[in-house]
Amino acid sequence: NTVTITSGAPGSGKSRIAIIMGLNALKENRVDRFLIIRPLVAVGGDIGFLPGSVSEKIDPFNSAISEAFIELLGKQTFEKYIEDERIEFFPVSFARGCNINDSFVLVDEAQNMDKTTLLTLLTRICGNTKMVITGDESQNDRKDKHRERCALTELKEKLSEVENIGVVDMSIGDVQRSKIVKDVLTQFDV
Repeated sequence: NTVTITSGAPGSGKSRIAIIMGLNALKENRVDRFLIIRPLVAVGGDIGFLPGSVSEKIDPFNSAISEAFIELLGKQTFEKYIEDERIEFFPVSFARGCNINDSFVLVDEAQNMDKTTLLTLLTRICGNTKMVITGDESQNDRKDKHRERCALTELKEKLSEVENIGVVDMSIGDVQRSKIVKDVLTQFDV
C-alpha cells in the first residue's frame, strides 16, 4: 500500500515493524530517505518551556525511535545515516507546503495529532513514497477539550475502503514486550 494505518495495543510492534520495513527499503535503495514524524506531545500533556536549540528541544521526543534504530543498525551506522540525511527526524510543524518524494515515512504516535495535521501529512505524498501511520487510541495525550474523537480513529474509518490504503488493527494478543504488559492491559480492559 502507499499508506498503511496501524493502530493497537502498546508493545504490539507497530513502530518497530514500520522501522524494519523502512530500513529495508532504505538499504535496498528503493527510497532515498526515511522520514520520522512524531508530534511534540508529552505523556500526560504540557511540559512547559524547554531550553536549547530546536534540535535539543525535539531530541527527547525522538529518543524512543532513536533507540530502536540504534538497536537495529548499531550506533555508528545510525549516526552515518543521520549525517547523510538518509534518516531524518522531521518536525510535523514544518510539513505544510513541502512535497515528500522518494521516501519511506513513519508518522508515529498519530493518536496525538489532530485531523488537520494528519490530512496535511497525507497530502504531502509524492512519487515513490510510502507512509506508515501508527498510533494507539488508548494513549491519547492531547488536551483538546473541544475535540470529540481521536483523529486517528476518524482517519481509519474514512480511509479504510480507499485503494492503496491499508488499515491494520493490533490487539493485546499482538503484544511482544512482556507478558506483564498483556496482563496490565487485560486488567484495565484497554
